[in-house]
Amino acid sequence: MLMGLTLDRPRLSFENASIQHGRVAATMRMVGGKQLQLKESVLAGETHKVVTRLSTLNAIVGPSLIFTADLATSQSSIGDEGAVVLKLIQLNENGEFIYQYKFTGVETEFERIRLGTHLAELMKTWGDELTTLPLSELRESEDSVLEPARFGIRTHAEHNSAKRGDPAFGEGAVVLFIAMKGDKNGSYPHEDKDMLYMLPSSAEKFTSNLILAQDLIYNKVIFPEINKVPWVADAKFEDREIPGSRHRELVATAGGWWARINHEVPLFRCLTPAFGFNYADEPAMRFRVERNGVVFKLNPDPVFVDGVVGHREHTANPWPDRKFTLKTTVDVEVVFSFKVKVEGENSVIDFSVQSQRSNTAIELVYADPKVTPNQIQFIYDYLKFYRQGLQAYATSLAASLVDIGATLDAFRLNNLLFKGGNVVTPVNLNMPTDLTVLGHLSPQRTDLVIEPSEVVVAGGGSLTFKASGASDIKWSVDNVDGEEGEKGDIDLSGKYTAPSADSLRASGFRRVIVTATAGDKVSKAMLSLVESSVSVYPSVVVVSLGSKYSLVAGEVDKKALTWTLKDQNLGAIEEDPDKDPTMQDGRKFVAAKTLPAPGAGEPLNFISSRLAEVEVSSADNSKRTIDVLVVVDQSGSYWLEAEVSGTGVQLTFYRTTRTVPKEKVPAAATHWHKYKGDGTFENGLYTPKAGSAEQYAIVTAFYDDGDSVDRFAYMIIPVPFVSSQRFVQLLGTEKVN
Repeated sequence: MLMGLTLDRPRLSFENASIQHGRVAATMRMVGGKQLQLKESVLAGETHKVVTRLSTLNAIVGPSLIFTADLATSQSSIGDEGAVVLKLIQLNENGEFIYQYKFTGVETEFERIRLGTHLAELMKTWGDELTTLPLSELRESEDSVLEPARFGIRTHAEHNSAKRGDPAFGEGAVVLFIAMKGDKNGSYPHEDKDMLYMLPSSAEKFTSNLILAQDLIYNKVIFPEINKVPWVADAKFEDREIPGSRHRELVATAGGWWARINHEVPLFRCLTPAFGFNYADEPAMRFRVERNGVVFKLNPDPVFVDGVVGHREHTANPWPDRKFTLKTTVDVEVVFSFKVKVEGENSVIDFSVQSQRSNTAIELVYADPKVTPNQIQFIYDYLKFYRQGLQAYATSLAASLVDIGATLDAFRLNNLLFKGGNVVTPVNLNMPTDLTVLGHLSPQRTDLVIEPSEVVVAGGGSLTFKASGASDIKWSVDNVDGEEGEKGDIDLSGKYTAPSADSLRASGFRRVIVTATAGDKVSKAMLSLVESSVSVYPSVVVVSLGSKYSLVAGEVDKKALTWTLKDQNLGAIEEDPDKDPTMQDGRKFVAAKTLPAPGAGEPLNFISSRLAEVEVSSADNSKRTIDVLVVVDQSGSYWLEAEVSGTGVQLTFYRTTRTVPKEKVPAAATHWHKYKGDGTFENGLYTPKAGSAEQYAIVTAFYDDGDSVDRFAYMIIPVPFVSSQRFVQLLGTEKVN
């Protein structure tokens, strides 16, 4: 039974670097609350319960609820106002859980899955508002191109990562596949080998690669910008694939530039046919993707045209035309590039003009020897006019393209998986086919940041926070919303002092928020407060002879811990091969196979049960004790029942005999013993000591028939861990038909 449970925010991790078999795990640590385990049995036609374990949960030793699912079935989505969410309760078409749920705070895998599923069934009734995990939030942007609608998460194995001994063994990447608004869904690679590993081996050791598909770049960035230019429509560009390349180009199919010399007066003329070029003539006018960007080119083959020039003495005379040849050349190039730049505090991808040139020429390359110098000069004068016109035309083409440009707020897509602003430092942009930006997952901390951002502090302890990104910091501390109790103090330097251990004893934990403020900048840190610098899990447990049980401990600063069993006759402390990897330290308690006989003056109860004390201590002598009640196998016909008596609990010892289903065990042969608890215990009545730090008592009742060792019953009385009324209610008996 879990009471007053407080769970930390879920944390994502990924398993199995495989496109097909990757898994996602969401882990929620239990940072506060109480755990009480009961064992149920049927005696005298009634169900009876007995407490077998108590635990106080906190941020050091709290167990976890773990959600795991195949990435292929897990669903992530982008909700209202850019919220990126993962639903922790997901069902398939048959109404079955997609996730497998485990609770780590129990001994066997069967118990972990069963209790985890029970908690999931409970969470299923809570509604989406409580079971939707906000992974992150897309920052606001005016970028209408990169508006993600759906995304999927997969893992991908590095080449050779499956080969043990290879340097890449076990390596893999988390890959997000993103569909933009208005786009159709794509498909995932069938196997790892079907997709290039996106983090290339290099001295840079890149940890991030943002890849924008060429279709998206062409259709949503390049082409729309080009089509804004007025004359582009007249050129009727066609989208074609570049021969021998996976790139594409826009090729003009209409339009052109034309001129002619048509000068004729009564005694002189200079004529040419129309000369110029069609945009579609090879090499055609085109926009081509190359050089990490786009290049506009207009460089047709030179155009040669023959003209005539002549001068006559009289209008009645025929024209004595002499031939000449003109050569027209045009070379216009505008280069657009993609590059990373910083706008404000964010990195963006900028698409803009990098360079341009426009060169034209109309040259006289041949003239009949009989063409006079005056006639040649006339031709040159005309060519000067047409040269100016052609150059102006070419310059206007280039100038009309200068305003083409776009800014892609692409790096905000990292917010689909990571919280915060600049979570990636871009390093290298290339456009071999798709646009790829390699970089590093290394936040640029330009805002106010306090460290540590999440920490555990023991009662009465202190910690000094550090702030970066601003000066003149104002510090404050408050309880988490909905929680109360002493919150501690923080001074002007950022030194926080936790409330006393006594103030934390009843609940075992508390959470507070430290806030640093500098002008309009705010940063917060979460503090989990615990009673002692050393915490243990569980606090007390019942273990049968010869069995093993996992024990967990941790220290606020993760200092090394020492484990000591006070009475080596009752068992041993061993390494725990099944230790929860999220816990700092853990051991197996291995109970002895027999109990030592009671010594002179020791209670007969020692025949059937003994209290083993496992002490866990740190180098500064902080210590906690785990109480382990080691018991022999019980007779199924002896048990204890409880009822409230004043401020305490009255226990009654019962048994079943051959003739009587339920009777009190004879008082004269009953031996009561208290192993733990600073209250009074007499004839089965336990009365807690007022104001005591003890949270429970451990007692047994033993029937002495002069021969048997198993006529006994034990009880962990969790008062004031819970109230006496609540305890008796939990043990409530029910008739069994």
